[in-house]
Amino acid sequence: MALHSRIRRINEELKAMIAEVVANEVKDPRLGNVMVTVTQVETTKDLHQAQVFVSVLGNDQETREVMAALRHSQAFIRHQVASRVTFRYMPDLIFKLDETGRNAANINQILHKIQRENPGAFVDEAPADPAVEPADAGGSVTDQPNDEHSEES
Repeated sequence: MALHSRIRRINEELKAMIAEVVANEVKDPRLGNVMVTVTQVETTKDLHQAQVFVSVLGNDQETREVMAALRHSQAFIRHQVASRVTFRYMPDLIFKLDETGRNAANINQILHKIQRENPGAFVDEAPADPAVEPADAGGSVTDQPNDEHSEES
């Protein structure tokens, strides 16, 4: 368990340091026109490799250029991060594209297309739980006036 939390702390520290170096110190023109975010770092247990997942806000060509720039700058980034952290061993950095946001956007587009083509496609048709009464069914004694005694007093 201690190893797991140690790796998690290392991953978070690497993520912050790599993001700072990429944003402020890598002077590659391919990184200048798009937004690059370090989304996650996964370090092996032996600390020899760290997969660095990055998200790129740009088109396919810009994304390819950013990934090429990061791979080209890998040694520089590793050296800069190593000078700021106190790890016994600085892992090799392997940059990978995090396509979670792009995949989510594609799924969202597909769902919207289905919704336009079939407007009732996403209506919740699950049967109601019979143990739970709707809020407006029946009401309570305090919600409704008692007609039997209201004018006879």
